[in-house]
Amino acid sequence: TQSLSQISVGDSELSVLERLGQPSTREPSGQPYLLYADQGCISPCATRLWWEWPLFRGIEAWSVELDSSGRVLGTAHWVSP
Repeated sequence: TQSLSQISVGDSELSVLERLGQPSTREPSGQPYLLYADQGCISPCATRLWWEWPLFRGIEAWSVELDSSGRVLGTAHWVSP
């Protein structure tokens, strides 16, 4: 999503949700959501938020990783092979 480029390391979860809306999936640390990634959210990642492309569920998604204080660690664009 184009809004993902507006997300910066250190942004709050609230600001991410304001820009991107509610995620399709919320992946807590230790409970991997492996539809796109080959490993789950691991420390310092506490939560990974997922937005799946509505027309291509299971094919394309975007994620934002948050630390334990709810701050952005990084973002990613995923395309399933």
